[in-house]
Amino acid sequence: MVQNGLGAKVSTAIEASGFADEDGRSVNPEIVFQPPDVTLEPGEKTLVKVVVRLGDEIRAGTDYVGAVTIPGLADRRLELLLRSRRPAEAVRAPAKKQSGRSARQVASRRAPPKPRPLA
Repeated sequence: MVQNGLGAKVSTAIEASGFADEDGRSVNPEIVFQPPDVTLEPGEKTLVKVVVRLGDEIRAGTDYVGAVTIPGLADRRLELLLRSRRPAEAVRAPAKKQSGRSARQVASRRAPPKPRPLA
């Protein structure tokens, strides 16, 4: 979320630095901002989505640090951590939660059928 805390309208592009690992090895992945620039009246705010496309230069299991800035809006940098997981570390979809009860136990907890009128 980006907010204009200034007393004037601001219109500017969003910028990203390069990324570097702890050894100083630089990488420059493709970074897309949605929207690519912001125009905000005083006090107005908007959501900015950041999409990073990982290429072959990104080593799995390595952390890369970079930053996003919005010139003219704030003198702050938003630091980003970029990490590509090894295939074995990929998050799997959670399994369906099992209740631990058999189908017969679940059925026995249902309300009994309503009696039918006699003919």
